[in-house]
Amino acid sequence: MAQNDVIALIEQLNNGLDDNPDAEWQAAIALGNIEDESDKVRAVQALIALMESKNAHALTRAHAVEALGKLADQSAHAVLLDASENDTYQLVRAYAIGSLATLNNDENTVNMLLRIVRDDDFFGARAQAIGVASYIAGQLNNLNLIQNVRDTLNNRRPIELALNEQGIVRVVAEIDRSLLALNNADSEEEE
Repeated sequence: MAQNDVIALIEQLNNGLDDNPDAEWQAAIALGNIEDESDKVRAVQALIALMESKNAHALTRAHAVEALGKLADQSAHAVLLDASENDTYQLVRAYAIGSLATLNNDENTVNMLLRIVRDDDFFGARAQAIGVASYIAGQLNNLNLIQNVRDTLNNRRPIELALNEQGIVRVVAEIDRSLLALNNADSEEEE
């Protein structure tokens, strides 16, 4: 992509287009697909600045955090953590959580995700947090952390079933899938 194209996308991300009310979120998606390394740096900086400003429309924020995940730049970690836990729009939280899986994470990230599993009112954010917490714990290969994730998921499963709300099937399926993956990882280590 030419440098001018990236500059135009960043301008579109921040200011839209008079003839296109969807220009900002479309620019966020396009920035997430940039492959040139120097252009990626500009894209990441622009997406982080957008998220830090807290002024963008919710759909633009959702696609911005999704784009940050695709770009997989570690400098987005703090913004993604904040959006995962604090954004007022549920899809932003869910997309930000999913994007964390592409970055280097630590035990604190997993613990934050487990808080989301317990406390977030949006089933999509809880389902994402379950999968990403399990994935990161497995990547870190920290047995205490893996057990903490297992315990949280085992405790959360009956709570989710009792909620009887839309999306519960997805959350319970993610709990079951994550527990199976964690248990299979243990079995492979024992061999």
